[in-house]
Amino acid sequence: SWTEVADMNTGRAGTTNGGTQTAGICAGGPPSATTSEEWDGTSWTAGAAIPASRGVGGWVGASTSDITGAAGLTGGSTAINTTIRYNGTAWSTGNNMTRNAQYGPDGATATTGSTALIMGGKWYPSPPGSTNVTELYDGTSWSPVNSMNTPRYYAGGSGTSTAAMECAGIDYPSPGVIGFTELYDGTSWAEGGDVVNARGYGNASGGQSGTILASGGSPVQLFSEEYALPPAIKTFTAT
Repeated sequence: SWTEVADMNTGRAGTTNGGTQTAGICAGGPPSATTSEEWDGTSWTAGAAIPASRGVGGWVGASTSDITGAAGLTGGSTAINTTIRYNGTAWSTGNNMTRNAQYGPDGATATTGSTALIMGGKWYPSPPGSTNVTELYDGTSWSPVNSMNTPRYYAGGSGTSTAAMECAGIDYPSPGVIGFTELYDGTSWAEGGDVVNARGYGNASGGQSGTILASGGSPVQLFSEEYALPPAIKTFTAT
């Protein structure tokens, strides 16, 4: 079940996040798009400022000493393809992604942000529409890998750079909110079991080799769904 915990010091949306249930970081996102906060399992405290205003980008990293954020919006309306890194103390800039500027992608990583997979997103301002482009980060530079089958943005991404999942999201301009799931094996994407309720703006957590939790989203979702593995099951169930 879900339990309410301490609120953040500043409300914000479209953030760059990373870490675990007991040690996490939340950075950027309007209206405080250049600040960050850190979670210690009990409460939030102010963290280091990020290099530039940003929100609704992709993020990866299960350790608060190695977080990578990529793409998104700066100034609330300008799409970017830039990268930022966090080492546990300070933020720095990294090499740009190879893709055009876009926002709303998702990320998957192992335990750090040094090896990351960023997938999907929405081109802005052109060409219009969501994308299925996927890129791999090696800690220094980005390179394109095989694209997803279905374009989407504001979806739920989880797993690692060699065993990732992307579920639900928005395929713009048509058909809109979707429930499709795709699995990445380090080389290519394949269809998986759909979420029970199609949603955009949701979240996913966990690894492709275990149980994955999909939560929240729009249309408003007050319940979560679990994706059960091993592969013989591969289905979402409402929780």
